[in-house]
Amino acid sequence: MNVLSIMKIPRILFLLLLLVNISVVASPSPKAQRLLQMIDYVAIDYPEAIHNGTIVNRSEYKEMLEFSDTVVVLAELLPVGLRQSEIVSLALNLRQRIKEKQNSKIISNLIGKLRFELINQFNVIVVPNSQLDMEQAEQIFTQECAQCHGKQGDGNGPLAKNLSPPPINFLDRNRYLKRTLYGLYSTITMGVDNSSMRAYSQLNSLERWSLAFYVGQLGTSETEYQQGQKLWQAVGTKHPLSNPQTLATITPNQAIEKYGDESLSLLAFLRSSPRVLFFSDSDSPLNKARHTLQKSLHAYQLGDKQEAYQLAVDAYLQGFEAVEDNLRAIDPRLLRDIEVNMIYYRKSIRGAKKLSELKKQLEILDDQLQKTEQRLSTTLINATTAYKNALFLLLNKAFEALLIILIVTMLLLKTSTSGVYHLLYLSLVSALLLSLVTWFFAKELNLSFGSGNETKEFLTALLATALLIYNALRLNNEAHQQHPKDKSGDKALSDKLLSGMFILVFVVAYRDIFELLLAYPSLWNQTNLEGQSLILLGFISALILFTIILWLLQRLCYNITSLSALRAGTLCMLMVSTIFIGKGISALQKSGNLPLTPIDLPTVELLGIYPNIQGLLLQGGVLLFTLLLLLKNRDKMKQTPQPTSK
Repeated sequence: MNVLSIMKIPRILFLLLLLVNISVVASPSPKAQRLLQMIDYVAIDYPEAIHNGTIVNRSEYKEMLEFSDTVVVLAELLPVGLRQSEIVSLALNLRQRIKEKQNSKIISNLIGKLRFELINQFNVIVVPNSQLDMEQAEQIFTQECAQCHGKQGDGNGPLAKNLSPPPINFLDRNRYLKRTLYGLYSTITMGVDNSSMRAYSQLNSLERWSLAFYVGQLGTSETEYQQGQKLWQAVGTKHPLSNPQTLATITPNQAIEKYGDESLSLLAFLRSSPRVLFFSDSDSPLNKARHTLQKSLHAYQLGDKQEAYQLAVDAYLQGFEAVEDNLRAIDPRLLRDIEVNMIYYRKSIRGAKKLSELKKQLEILDDQLQKTEQRLSTTLINATTAYKNALFLLLNKAFEALLIILIVTMLLLKTSTSGVYHLLYLSLVSALLLSLVTWFFAKELNLSFGSGNETKEFLTALLATALLIYNALRLNNEAHQQHPKDKSGDKALSDKLLSGMFILVFVVAYRDIFELLLAYPSLWNQTNLEGQSLILLGFISALILFTIILWLLQRLCYNITSLSALRAGTLCMLMVSTIFIGKGISALQKSGNLPLTPIDLPTVELLGIYPNIQGLLLQGGVLLFTLLLLLKNRDKMKQTPQPTSK
């Protein structure tokens, strides 16, 4: 056995999971963000260069031509797929229209389409995920910005006269009407090339968003604010501008064109008082879910079915999902009812059902969410229940990892490969460390996982399924290469099989450990001090139980041949692959990325069995595909001379 070749595994392990991790937890494509920033520059400055098809500022127009070239280059550098060709086409069209000196409205409309495509195709986060602190934002502006932009934001700070280009005057009404809040946020985040405006990376995301809202309201008047406040009291969340994404990505000019003159005053109020839209950390996730569902219904009523569907998904991912584990501990039936009703509500939106039908469904959901809040606020898990939940939480959430470790241990015991146990431990420790790093940074950066967590679950499930099928095929190969009467058990597993198994252990352990890191804090907060002590005891008991199972397996393995171990390993890996594909598909369905057609069958979450046509068909398809590969492999092996028994 070439142990050195297997030692390359840790690098492979980290690369595989970092790819999944970065795609979900890290910030979206920097090129997409830079492109959004660039088109915002064009939207703001183009009217100062061209008026009625005539150049009014030659240097400004030259800059617009340069910016339009950069927009095309950045669009072409975006990842292929995800409608990249459509984005490139829009960028080329924008450049051509600028060369033709088209009027500002045409340019603004093109930029609006380009902005929409970028945000939706690359999942760029264009709204804050928590309450903003406008008082802190004013302090940050005074400390970090006033030296250049002036205390009032008029661009006449003490350092302004020595800067080229000069600092922006935030009181300039014309520029205010063309500026988005996200454009301000991206400028604060990334800075501006070839200027004194640096990136404020020392500020966290919420501080940058707070600063963007503060700066974004400087161009408004007190009269507008008061009129907007009255309008908000009258219409509230019924107005489209109450959608945070719309608020952050629309210019005042676009708002007037789309929603009328009154939207200008409403924008002034919402930019100055974002507290009415964003929840603070102490706000209930259930309230967030209820409010988001109401917004969804309102969007549907206005005819925007896509927005209604996305808001319905957000109500689950950014609201209800946060309390799922707590509710599961005290009322699993209510949990299941809410999940089913949320799925039916989303399905009704997709199916363009009558508004009256959606209202009835939403009334039921609202009652259930209120009941959930009452149960969670008045019910503490007793110590005995806390112990049981902690015990079974580990066994349930880490079920797949436990199975894989048991299978790999059995195979190592029955072959001459016990010398690589340290690599098994290395895989587990690496998975633990990466899970902790992911969880820690997400918590510190105040990231809301939302659909990203469901996407992570699907991607790791898909990767694990592929690895399981690969390992099952290799195990089947090695089983065919052994003579049925060979009981020596001294045939070592191949390096390729060992590499595949250890990568599999890493991927599955990472996935399950991360799920545990999200689940245990919820259980911890749902009980008293005595219960918290028993949670620790339940966790330790689960580990002891797992150790006993491993010991019993080791004793059992003495009575079976290595051939039996290989065959059992093949079957077990096939079984676990169906569990993974079932859970991965369910994650996509929960996030609204895959349709769901329920059927009247029981749910067996532990085995990845969810009663819907799409999930069961895909599970059956994967199983059938793997069995066909095994049969084809068996026929191929029959044509190969079998080794003789000693």
